[in-house]
Amino acid sequence: MNLSSWAQVRVDMSLNRLDFLQYENVTAKVKITNMSSRPLIFGEVEDDWLTFRLEDSYGNIMPVRKNYRQAPYIKIDPSVEAEQSINLTPLYSFHNPGRYKVRAIVSINGKTFSSLPKPLEIREGKLIWEEQVGLTTKDNQEEFRIFSLIQFPRVGDPFLYLQVRDENSGLVYTTTRLGPVINPSNAVAEFDKQFNIHILFQTHPKAYGYYEADKDGRQIDTAIYTSYNSNPKLKIDAQRLIGVFGGQRQADENSATPPAPRFIPPPLPPGPSKN
Repeated sequence: MNLSSWAQVRVDMSLNRLDFLQYENVTAKVKITNMSSRPLIFGEVEDDWLTFRLEDSYGNIMPVRKNYRQAPYIKIDPSVEAEQSINLTPLYSFHNPGRYKVRAIVSINGKTFSSLPKPLEIREGKLIWEEQVGLTTKDNQEEFRIFSLIQFPRVGDPFLYLQVRDENSGLVYTTTRLGPVINPSNAVAEFDKQFNIHILFQTHPKAYGYYEADKDGRQIDTAIYTSYNSNPKLKIDAQRLIGVFGGQRQADENSATPPAPRFIPPPLPPGPSKN
């Protein structure tokens, strides 16, 4: 019996959210279920056995900007399901604000199976803070990065985002969701001597989020500080070493990163002599 005559597949797809900030990661989780009576091997014949169809609100198909690597093959036994998670943001041109819909398409031996379309919306955020930084490249050239703190969504329960992009090319290195923020305008950002960015922002009435990233926006450290005894603040010394002063850093048993540097306040000068 030809494989294409009995292969039956169910494809389900979900997104991590329905609304996204421009250039934020849109993660599609695809669940593939083998509904046939025999094992199926995806990728044995078709290299591009998992693809996506992304359309705007007018039905225009969004072009592919970049191909992604797939596993050489994946074997799914009868009545068994497997999952694949793909970040769609670098792959398709859908960064303009608007409404879109996306579906996953799975191919095996000439047959295709599609998920139901899922809606998503790309929206603009509110710029809170922005600074341009000049960096020296490995070949001793100067380039400029723009670091931005963005509130999204504009109304409702906002989250704070860090975006890093190249000034000349417009290339966006990262758009990272840092966490909830109750007063975005009070978020503080500073650069140390390596041009790592340190961000402190209030997440709840008695809690603050701390985030450190390198010049490309890659995470170095992240933590939560409580403020029951004192409010945490970013402190900078003469060598531009930055640390968190005050507050209480919460232990993170799952974190492999070292704790953020803490500053010990200098002793008070002695009082005037009573003699």
